[in-house]
Amino acid sequence: MANLTVKFLAADLLIIGGGTAGCFAAITAAEHSPATIIIADKANIKRSGCLAAGVNALNAYIVPGQTPESYLEYVKNDSAGLVREDLVLSVAKRLNKVTKKIEDLGLVIQKGPDGEYAARGTRNIKINGENIKPLLAAAAAKGPHTTVLNRVNMTDYIVQDGKVIGAYGFSLDEAVFYVITAQAVICATGGAAGLY
Repeated sequence: MANLTVKFLAADLLIIGGGTAGCFAAITAAEHSPATIIIADKANIKRSGCLAAGVNALNAYIVPGQTPESYLEYVKNDSAGLVREDLVLSVAKRLNKVTKKIEDLGLVIQKGPDGEYAARGTRNIKINGENIKPLLAAAAAKGPHTTVLNRVNMTDYIVQDGKVIGAYGFSLDEAVFYVITAQAVICATGGAAGLY
């Protein structure tokens, strides 16, 4: 067995998980701050996460005739009321802005004869989503102070005085153990799809 190497890294922001949420978090942070960012993903950000297989609709959009408040009511009913209403409403108010951002990155969103997004139901719009994940991954990776660690499995947080200040993980390809410290840590490891 090869000797284990320990790598100590530091950043302003550590994002654990390079799926849709992790990539979008990195894109947003890079656009609004000079923060150094590390994205650690157990696979490869080009194909990780639930959208990597491609999709034909964005299932979280405020179509004409709907409001963030009606979206909140849908989520409350769908989850039997077990939601943080303030968080869902905050997210709902930004859904369409996020959609426009992804379209600006190159996502093809289908449009009707009137030039408006083609709706599919009351909360969905039709897209050609086979390239959604590569678009997000490329945009995230090109951040001026962003480092991507593909095939690095983060296993535990580093906690100091009750605050998460980093994480431990290991490479899936090399005998490398990572100790990554950060001013802020975002856990974007999935499991949130039901919140749409």
